[in-house]
Amino acid sequence: MAEGLKFALQKDALALVIDQAQQKPIGTAFVFIQTHWVVTARHVVIQDGIPRRSLELFFSSKKNVPAKVLYAHPTLDLAVLEFRGGPCDAPLFPSHHQFSGSKGLITAGYARTKGLVIEVNRIDSFDTERRDRVDGSEELIVFDAPFADGGHSGGPVFGEGAGVVGAVIEDFPVENGRRARATSLRPLLRQLEFRQ
Repeated sequence: MAEGLKFALQKDALALVIDQAQQKPIGTAFVFIQTHWVVTARHVVIQDGIPRRSLELFFSSKKNVPAKVLYAHPTLDLAVLEFRGGPCDAPLFPSHHQFSGSKGLITAGYARTKGLVIEVNRIDSFDTERRDRVDGSEELIVFDAPFADGGHSGGPVFGEGAGVVGAVIEDFPVENGRRARATSLRPLLRQLEFRQ
């Protein structure tokens, strides 16, 4: 595992998203740009068009922190939660998959079948896709994900140097297993510029 990613995991840069009303984890999030922001998938924290109200973040240091939805992208499956008093003092920063060369990518996400654990998986090869949206095209990273079991949504996809190149938004069955899609964070960055 890359040294930068080891540092990210040790510094509480990843968290489980918990809905206290359901008393269970519902996805993964990562501290991003600011020490009081986490990014996750929109569908993790928005239910029937309304932000969930009883959200908490569970960090590896066993600290639970209340959180609320700060921003949900209108068309992309991305959202930002705001929280206070979290244990992370080293937020993650964006990168781009083009900078990862031939070494592949790494993803991290909550594994439902393994308890309150964020597992790390190597992505040896990946494809890219574009989806047309009303407000522009969406850039997607598509990869084999035999490990995906529903809790990885919102988890980061890392390139070299532990830069975040995308967030996992869905997994789907294929003939020989499962694949997943991660969406680029660049459209989200344009929105966050105005909130710092």
